[in-house]
Amino acid sequence: GHQLRTPVFTATIAGDRCLFISDPDNVLMTHRYAKYLDDFSLQKQFVKNVLGVDPEAGVFTDTKPAIKQYHKYLFTHDELQKTVLNAQQVLSDLFANLSPTKTTITTNTDKLGQQMHPIQSQQQHWINFNLFSFVEEYVFKASVDSLISKYVRSDEAMGNYRLFDEAIPLLFAGVPSFLTKKAMEARETLVTFLNDPKFVKLGSDLIVARHEELGMTENNFSRSTLGLLFASVGNSIPAVFWALYHLLADAQVYEAAKAEVQSILDNRPQNIDSAAHGYFTLEELDRMVIIQSIFTETLRLYAGAFTTREAVQDFVMDPKTNASATETDDDDQKQQPPRKYLIEKGTRIMGFTATMHYDPEVFEDPESFQYDRFLPGKVFTKNGKRIAEPVRPFGGGAHLCPGRKFIAYEIKAFLAMLVSKMEMRLVQGRRPQDAPQIDFARQGVGVSHPDRDVAFEIRFR
Repeated sequence: GHQLRTPVFTATIAGDRCLFISDPDNVLMTHRYAKYLDDFSLQKQFVKNVLGVDPEAGVFTDTKPAIKQYHKYLFTHDELQKTVLNAQQVLSDLFANLSPTKTTITTNTDKLGQQMHPIQSQQQHWINFNLFSFVEEYVFKASVDSLISKYVRSDEAMGNYRLFDEAIPLLFAGVPSFLTKKAMEARETLVTFLNDPKFVKLGSDLIVARHEELGMTENNFSRSTLGLLFASVGNSIPAVFWALYHLLADAQVYEAAKAEVQSILDNRPQNIDSAAHGYFTLEELDRMVIIQSIFTETLRLYAGAFTTREAVQDFVMDPKTNASATETDDDDQKQQPPRKYLIEKGTRIMGFTATMHYDPEVFEDPESFQYDRFLPGKVFTKNGKRIAEPVRPFGGGAHLCPGRKFIAYEIKAFLAMLVSKMEMRLVQGRRPQDAPQIDFARQGVGVSHPDRDVAFEIRFR
């Protein structure tokens, strides 16, 4: 892409003075100047405009008890293993319903991955889907069943979520309500689901703990849970879409992933614990370095969120480098000292992390998808210095995504189940010019969405 000659530029958007950081060396200034910035300006806007709650009403659960709950249910090994196993069970049930003659496939055939031998006629039978729609259903149902509540694992909840999710950039921007009427109705339908007593009764351990321990009003509980619902599927659905698309678009990627998963299945001890039913353990998922590299490369290319903060006082920003000036051919510009910028109170600072992910000084051929870019042992450097975290898809500082471990395990498990149980192919006739691109109308909130869906076929192996 075209390299901007200036590390920062300003724009006024909907009355807000915004400072955009378009330079990979300075995009993390939101962390460097944290003491001058309000960390919660973005959350307040999200809570008010998207979830429909007064931000002063105590919805912020970044309190110690909430963080403790996140740590317990989203990070500790045993809880994670339970949740990731649950997600695999849901995916397995959905796979069983794929077949046109579903009666011949009982859930028992799933007990061990290698025992799945569907009858001959099914083996020949390809089933056609649109890839994004397929991923959306599977990831939505597996994620909400595991992390939120079995009560919202339904087509109706998913349909309402889709309408709500599509309009989040518009809701967030505070556009006139007639433009988001359908999305607002869908949101209120979802809130009604989340208010139903059955929701907590069938809720995950995390939801039950939030309901019992955080002392929120019912309205705040249901609307903050809607935020949690968005957090649990809003990024993982498009991330799985892109990972699966690249896996299907390149036979080399597909074969590498399939061989890795097969070697893990082949190396299982014969006396595998029957309680595991042949699903992947966290330890097995940790060994899937190729699938992890595919996932990281997907996030490098498609994590499209802004890190946004608001200046609470005037301060001077001193960019780390003036690289863009030294690279030009203009001799006068070479002599200029690095610029400093006065940032005025009230300015909204927008750091687009993706600029780091496309930095050609760090990543060779940054626009291309390279499935093996992040295999163990790969080292990334810039100006002779090693970069510890070349990809930062989950935010940073106090706002590091609490669900990042579950999401990574869930996505790896889904890809591993697909390549080990299924055969898949993009529908014939695809050309490079037919490849989906990023939908820039929805850019800025999280993982980028595609501008179109693509047809693919799937059948049991």
